[in-house]
Amino acid sequence: MEDWFNYSSGCWLCNEASRRKERTLPFNIIKLQEVAAKAINRTTKDVASFRKFAEGGFNRTFLTRMKDGMEVIARLPYPIAFPSQLAVASEVATLNLVKLYGVPVPDVLNYSTTKENPVGAEYIIMEKAQGEELGDRWFTLPDIDRAKLIGRLSQIEQRLFSIPLPASGSIFYKKDLDSSIPAKEIPGTEFCTGPSVEQRWWHAERGDMNLFRGPSGAEKELAWLHVHKQPRYPAREYREFTNYQASEPAEQMGLLDQYLRLVPHLVPTAAEHQYLLQPTLRHADINPRNIFVDKDHQISSLIDWQHCSAVPLFLQAGVPDCFANFGDEDSIRLLKPTLPEDLSTLSETERLEAIESFRRRHLHFYYFGAAHKFNNKHYKALRLKSTALKQRLCFNASAPWQGNNVRLKAVLIEAARKWDTLVSESAEAGVPCPISFSEGEATECLRINAAQDNVDEKLEILRDRMGISTDGWVPNHRYDAAVAENQRIKDELLAGATEEERKLVLQHWPFDDHAEDGYS
Repeated sequence: MEDWFNYSSGCWLCNEASRRKERTLPFNIIKLQEVAAKAINRTTKDVASFRKFAEGGFNRTFLTRMKDGMEVIARLPYPIAFPSQLAVASEVATLNLVKLYGVPVPDVLNYSTTKENPVGAEYIIMEKAQGEELGDRWFTLPDIDRAKLIGRLSQIEQRLFSIPLPASGSIFYKKDLDSSIPAKEIPGTEFCTGPSVEQRWWHAERGDMNLFRGPSGAEKELAWLHVHKQPRYPAREYREFTNYQASEPAEQMGLLDQYLRLVPHLVPTAAEHQYLLQPTLRHADINPRNIFVDKDHQISSLIDWQHCSAVPLFLQAGVPDCFANFGDEDSIRLLKPTLPEDLSTLSETERLEAIESFRRRHLHFYYFGAAHKFNNKHYKALRLKSTALKQRLCFNASAPWQGNNVRLKAVLIEAARKWDTLVSESAEAGVPCPISFSEGEATECLRINAAQDNVDEKLEILRDRMGISTDGWVPNHRYDAAVAENQRIKDELLAGATEEERKLVLQHWPFDDHAEDGYS
């Protein structure tokens, strides 16, 4: 019974007690079964089985099966699924809105945006997604079938991108928002756009602040920094770049002020680029695990619409991570991928690397091709030279400050150097850049930024060796091996270290338990 309330689908290499506490969710099991049964006009007498079905990053899902074979899903958000009440309300409204536009999603049967109910938790009752999860077969599909699926997904995205929205923000039913919350009605519907439920807007104390949430988060960060002015340490893997000292918030506040000076010039105001301003809704996490297909590889359902938000197209456009291959020159130039002519003569390792490189290029190339064919406004936004840089600017200015003053500064330097390209869609093209950096200052910042990128690459290699995710998660059956590999890696690093280096490594090792408040 305890497994119904606690996380049981894996372990964490570090800070496991905190991760488990965040996912502990008590509720009334019998009442949840009653609610699930009632949603399909049944009673608990009709329930044949009730079991934990899945555990994700923010939700626990249960499957109730009736004696006649009908199945229904109950989705309960963890305590860490901020913002409470609004996250459930927005997911339900988003599902029901996109369904009106032909997007295949599960039917919502019932929901509660408050834990003040007989179940004792927020919940969404919905039909079980039709079809088979694509993740189970994605890597075994022939290339032609993957290309067809990307085309079908692009057609679905075109339907999403065509939804006329009056403003940026997340989707809600008007009845689910308190009258004190700013919102804009979607004409002719029960829906409205309201505050963004993206996690960055609600991180830590930000959730308690009276802020306008969306779409630009720099003012949110400035408001938070004005209240919480304590110096913070960057992530443990970056602390060598600050000589293991805490970073000053005043520097980040100055960088945010510089960003806000750029913002008026970043908006695409030229007449031919007005389409880039359209508030655009998109699934927040497109990947094969959230796509269900039928036996003919038609997309039968898209799941996990939590934390979706509409933003202007020039900020929304992008290739989903599972298809993107931007680090590759052939992909950047959109060259049609081919396998090496000498593939059969390569060693086994070289052959596998060549096939994997081809697969990544193939996905990237065909996503662009599908967007060009089925979702041309998206394709045009993707092809603009300024799109990616504008998005990096907005992302780094909106991201919750974690004691790292380098990332935002580096992208501001890039913006100053590429100013003409950056404002090419603006009616103000030709105006001088309102910010500047000395050559020495820029060079030093970009050096540290590149070094941090290098650290990221090395950490990814280490995580792959241990078999863990970015937050240290590992499947139960791999936990002991991950612990042993973590110790081996640490021992390798300590073997040639001086006494002072050993002290710093042990104190700041990123894969051991550590304080997460940024102040130690």
